[in-house]
Amino acid sequence: MLSDAERQALRDIQRRLAADDPDFVRRFRSAGRGRTVARRRNAARRRVARLGAISLAEVVIALAVVGPNVLTEARIAALRQPPAPRRSTR
Repeated sequence: MLSDAERQALRDIQRRLAADDPDFVRRFRSAGRGRTVARRRNAARRRVARLGAISLAEVVIALAVVGPNVLTEARIAALRQPPAPRRSTR
């Protein structure tokens, strides 16, 4: 932690630097902003990728659970027909 005197000295140095070479200060500030924007963009891409992976996993799980039991029109028609009468084997 900086003391009050050290903070004041740092502000004085910053002011003098800005007065002596404003172009350097401008480039320094814009470089810092670029990294922040890139970090946010990367974080957003990671969130989208994570959401896509979760969605894909949910679809795969749903297909694994429901997939073998999908009712087709032919299967529905077969289920609606009454069972064939039993014949005795005597």
